[in-house]
Amino acid sequence: MAGVALLIALALDGGWFELKYPRLAIWFGFVSLALGLLIPVTLQREQVWSSDVALWQDTLERNPASFPARANLPESLYNAGRISEAKEESEATLQTPYAKEPWIWVDYALELNRLGDRPGAEKAARHAIELKPDVIDTNKMIRTFQCLPNIAVEFAQLAASLPRQPGNLPQK
Repeated sequence: MAGVALLIALALDGGWFELKYPRLAIWFGFVSLALGLLIPVTLQREQVWSSDVALWQDTLERNPASFPARANLPESLYNAGRISEAKEESEATLQTPYAKEPWIWVDYALELNRLGDRPGAEKAARHAIELKPDVIDTNKMIRTFQCLPNIAVEFAQLAASLPRQPGNLPQK
């Protein structure tokens, strides 16, 4: 709609009001038609931006290979309290080439932990740490925008509570 507004402003600035009746009526008819067609599209797209979950679901529907959608949809669902759905999305992502990304495993570990599957959560957390040992550094994850603060803190707490096994966890 910003583009349409700019076109209207340019047209109004260009002396269109000096035109006499037939051309002025045609111009206003065109602008009204354009607005009438674009307002429903704008309102529909506005729904997509109504929440993080809606945005990432729409992105994933339009582009199933989108890494940002694959990584952010489970986190958005998790933050919305929809843990089971987040787990399903993470499991779907773990069936893609993105299974090598530590962020997917971080989310999955937290989802399993919240759902009461402690052994599964520990296994997923260990895998995330193996892929990227500094995922347990809360400050670094937040400072470098690699993780949302609540996710970084919660994962660091989970990682700190893991039973120590030789060679499995880096020492802090």
